[in-house]
Amino acid sequence: MFEAETDESFPMEQKPAPSELTYEDLSIDDTLSQLERVCRYVASSIPLQRLVYVKMLASTARMAGFEETRAKLLPLLDTLAGDEKYVVRQHLSGQLLDIALFLVHDFGDEGYALFLDRILPHFACLVKDGKEEVRQAASEALVQSAHLVRADDLAAHILTVVLELAHDDDNEDMRLTAALLLNDLAPCFGSELCEQFVIPEVVSLGEDPAFRVRRQVALNMHHVCRVAHEQGASSSHRIEGTFARLAEVSTRGARAAWCLRRQARSGGGTWRYGR
Repeated sequence: MFEAETDESFPMEQKPAPSELTYEDLSIDDTLSQLERVCRYVASSIPLQRLVYVKMLASTARMAGFEETRAKLLPLLDTLAGDEKYVVRQHLSGQLLDIALFLVHDFGDEGYALFLDRILPHFACLVKDGKEEVRQAASEALVQSAHLVRADDLAAHILTVVLELAHDDDNEDMRLTAALLLNDLAPCFGSELCEQFVIPEVVSLGEDPAFRVRRQVALNMHHVCRVAHEQGASSSHRIEGTFARLAEVSTRGARAAWCLRRQARSGGGTWRYGR
C-alpha cells in the first residue's frame, strides 16, 4: 500500500511572503533619467520610496519642461492624491503648489489653464482628507495657490471648494477647515465675494452647534473683519457683531473656569455663575 504523497515529498521552491522585500524591490535603476525614475518609483510598493520621489515632483517638472510635465507627471497625481500613506498625501500639496507656480509663471495662458484643470482639483480633494496633517498642508497650499487664480475664476475654482466644506453638516472637521480657509482667503476674495458669501458663512459658522467650530471662527476672523472694514462692505456690522458675541462667550467661559478652579482649590462653598 502506497503512502499518500505530501508536500514534504515534493518540496516547492520557497517564495517570499507578499510583505517581504526583495533586492529588486529596494534597488534603484541608475540608468533611468530623473523623469523616468520619478514616474516609476512614485508607484513603488515601498512607501518610503514613494515619499522620496513625490518630493521630487516639482524639481522634475522644471527639469522636464511643459510638455513632459503635462504628458507624464500630471497623470500620476490622481493615484498619489489617494495614496494609502497619509505622509505621501501630506507632502503632495507642497509639490502641487510648486508645479502650479512653474506652470503659471513660465507658460502663460496655457500653463494657467493646466493649473486650473489639473492642479486645483487635487487641492479640493486633499482639503477634505480624513487626516488633519493632510488637510492642514493642503489648506496652506490652497491659500497660496489662490494668489495665482484670476479674479474672475476665484468663485468657481476656490470659493466653491470652501463653501462645500462649510456646508458639510455631518463632518465637524470639514467645517473647522472651512472656518480657517474663509478667513485666510478673504484678502484674495475681496469685498464683493466677502459681502455675498464669506461674511454670511462666517456668521453661520459662528452659530455652529459644535463648540470647536465656533472657537475656530473666533480665532480666525481678523482677515474677514479687515477686508469688510477697509472695503466698506455693507454687512461688516454682521461680522463685527459675531466677533463681539463670540469674544464675550469666550471671556465669560474663561472667567467661569477660573472661578471654578479657585473654588476647587479653596474648598469653599457653592458658586453660581450668571451673566
